[in-house]
Amino acid sequence: MMIELPQWHFQNGHFSLVFILLFLVWLGKFFSYWQYIQKKRNSRPLAYLLPSPRYRLLTVKMVLLLIAYIFLTLALMRPQILYREYPQLYKGRDIIFLLDVSRSMLAKDVPPNRLENARFIIKDILSVLQSDRASLVAFAGSTAILTPYTYDYHFLEMVVDDVSPYHVSRGGTLIGDALRFTRENLIKRDDAPYTDIILISDGEDHGSFPGEAAHTLGQKGVRIISVGIGTPQGSTIPSPEGRDIMYHKGEPVISRLEEATLEEVASLTPGGEYLPWHHGVTNFHQFYRELRQNVPERQSEELARQHWKDIFYPFIIIGLVFLLLSFRIHPFSSKQEGES
Repeated sequence: MMIELPQWHFQNGHFSLVFILLFLVWLGKFFSYWQYIQKKRNSRPLAYLLPSPRYRLLTVKMVLLLIAYIFLTLALMRPQILYREYPQLYKGRDIIFLLDVSRSMLAKDVPPNRLENARFIIKDILSVLQSDRASLVAFAGSTAILTPYTYDYHFLEMVVDDVSPYHVSRGGTLIGDALRFTRENLIKRDDAPYTDIILISDGEDHGSFPGEAAHTLGQKGVRIISVGIGTPQGSTIPSPEGRDIMYHKGEPVISRLEEATLEEVASLTPGGEYLPWHHGVTNFHQFYRELRQNVPERQSEELARQHWKDIFYPFIIIGLVFLLLSFRIHPFSSKQEGES
């Protein structure tokens, strides 16, 4: 019969250096006691040549101190054992946040700007997800996967907070290319019917044929929910330096919400919806909950996340017990002096 030992490690292994410091303290105490004995031996040689309880107590005290230092150091190193959970059945959809990070998303027609509102929308939806896989893809003139599929919504929120136009290598807005990139790099054939692409953009596109890309995705069963951020009246775009606005041929560049593009890509997929974003709406997750009703969900059995369980408490208790015991022993007390 084989016995499987639990896996363990030290979370703070670098604290092993503390033991070196404590060992030096221990050596210092031992040296000071040794000097004391030498001094007494010179003054009373006969008494210190004979066996005495003093030496036995000193040995016990130093051993107890050393054991206490060892256990307290182990506690500081934070020993942990690997705790496994049973496999769990996950039921949900794959959600891809396809976020426009072109410079037009910095327009301020929806204060403070379009990109900041897009961040709010993503985090609002993440707040109600439970067993769905989520991914974040940023696009402008090029496309980049910022986070692959994950169940770690907190981590995804941190990435969303940091996203900016500098996360892609080229400017412009190519919605069609972003949809094709997403299909090729994130959506597996069997997972397509369980996938939602939440496209968040102002709808401007520079000839990338987003309708064709959406039609291909729709044939595979992918649903596109497009969210339009901006106003039809539009707004100027801050310059890259942020101190002025962008100009073209001496005229200020005005970026407007292009709803027709966003409505088209959503309509070409099964169950697709276009949702205009109005600043001040704070329950966007409720819209998504309604869209989640009566749609297929993928079931998959996966191991629950493994995590490490702290076991440093016994080390602290044992270390303190030995430390207190060592403090109770006084090999050079007046009583011991009298006995010797």
